[in-house]
Amino acid sequence: MRRLSWLLVVAALLWAGYWALAVIGIERGVLQWTELRRSEGWLAEVATIRTSGFPLAFETRFEDISLVDPETGLGWTAPQFDFRAEAYAPTYLDARWPEMQEILTPFETIGIEAAEIRAGIGLVPGPTLALDTSEMSLSSVFLRSSAGWTARLEDGSLETRRLEDDPLAHAIAFSAHGLKPAGEFLKRLDPLEKLPTIFTSMELDMEAAFDVPWDRHAIEDRRPQPTALNIRLMKALWGPMKFEAAGTLKVDDAGMPEGDIAVRAVNWRDMLEVAETGGWVPLEFLPTIRRGLEILAGLSGNPETIDATLRLSGGFVRLGPVPLGPAPVLRIR
Repeated sequence: MRRLSWLLVVAALLWAGYWALAVIGIERGVLQWTELRRSEGWLAEVATIRTSGFPLAFETRFEDISLVDPETGLGWTAPQFDFRAEAYAPTYLDARWPEMQEILTPFETIGIEAAEIRAGIGLVPGPTLALDTSEMSLSSVFLRSSAGWTARLEDGSLETRRLEDDPLAHAIAFSAHGLKPAGEFLKRLDPLEKLPTIFTSMELDMEAAFDVPWDRHAIEDRRPQPTALNIRLMKALWGPMKFEAAGTLKVDDAGMPEGDIAVRAVNWRDMLEVAETGGWVPLEFLPTIRRGLEILAGLSGNPETIDATLRLSGGFVRLGPVPLGPAPVLRIR
């Protein structure tokens, strides 16, 4: 019995030592990281780091955070940021963002207010801490820009999972409900105000491959860039309009996509009217586009629905035989 008691005491002391050393490692690692960023010209400040949760968890709070990357002009400021990790599984983090924070860009500052932004983040053990899995939930998010616009989101979720057969690829699932975009964006989309001001829902289920891993270097050096997209389902519902898409794209070093995407557009005439009144379609091409879409709708068997292939090639986009304009550049700043 006495021997067992001594073993328990020794085990408790070893565990306490492990917990204390881990806390020192967490706090010293963050301070060293910010010092290194400052030596590279960043604004990198964390006023206070506190860790509690002994003996079963590491509950760390960072206070008065300011991070700005001089190369991209992107930054983040927040009064606090919390994460929690079980002491026996320190590479899975439960992160919680504050109710108010700011995103800085070269063009504007975006204030974010939210009832809740939290995420579970699984990291691969090792010095680079590559992202393995993540799941984020957002509730009652309000954005206010220094450029004068505002936007709202009722709720949303994002899940990612690194693929076992390709460590540079991730499965991504995103959904959003009750999205009210910026007023200027809505005016450009729908200047005649014929449609609801709130997007009912948006969903995305896809796999994305990147040129380098999403790890600590994605913050320190540069963001990984997409090399391929496998879109299993992209769906958006706005008033009477419904859009669905699926397909695969290859992305070159310049961010230009190549490939085919099958699309379905319900109430496409409303979509074309939005594009016309918003100035998204050159007026000289509008009659050609309308005639082409009418032909495509006739082939689908329903004059209000288009089932066709969106082809991205050579820097341009075509819907069946109908030219739509330049292809988007897929680059992450």
